[in-house]
Amino acid sequence: TPFWTAVKTGTSKDMRDNWTVGWSEHYTVGVWAGNSDGSSMQNVLGVSGAGPIWHDLMRYLHQDLESKQPPKPESLMMEKVSFVGIDEAPRQEYFLAGTEMKEIIALAFQAHEAIARIKIQSPVSGSILALDPDIPQLSQKLHLKANISVNDPRSQNLCWEINGTEIGHGDSHFWSPQRGRHRIVLKEENGTVLDEVLISVR
Repeated sequence: TPFWTAVKTGTSKDMRDNWTVGWSEHYTVGVWAGNSDGSSMQNVLGVSGAGPIWHDLMRYLHQDLESKQPPKPESLMMEKVSFVGIDEAPRQEYFLAGTEMKEIIALAFQAHEAIARIKIQSPVSGSILALDPDIPQLSQKLHLKANISVNDPRSQNLCWEINGTEIGHGDSHFWSPQRGRHRIVLKEENGTVLDEVLISVR
């Protein structure tokens, strides 16, 4: 909106319905969109279903009104925070007065992450996954993740393999799942196998 608002969208499982709830200086508005019989909305998300309706309602309600961001409570302080040991950009965060910090260090990094054995963090071996029939298959991704961060220099030497075929490199990779049983292997570039898991996709 061209004036201050705060808003959150949401979509239920199987895309049966979606909602958008938000507020301005003057109004709180909630919009629900769905079929009365509970059937799927067929790929309609909160941002494309209830969201535009909410946006139009707020624009209408504020034709002759301004909306300004409320002042923060005096007990809150803002500080720019940097992160060490995880792939996270610096950002402004709010803190209660007296609890401010400028740097957050990931515990795994602080505890000499480099000596930890590299394993597959996700998915867990034995997982049984199901493709959602209401979402295009190419839009469904499985996040393959090792137990180290992108800042760990060892992440540059990792490669992912599924059923004997190399599919990606680094500490994580997004894979388009296919139905069947799959053997996911995490290896070093020199071929050393670090970990492997077995999953099923239905």
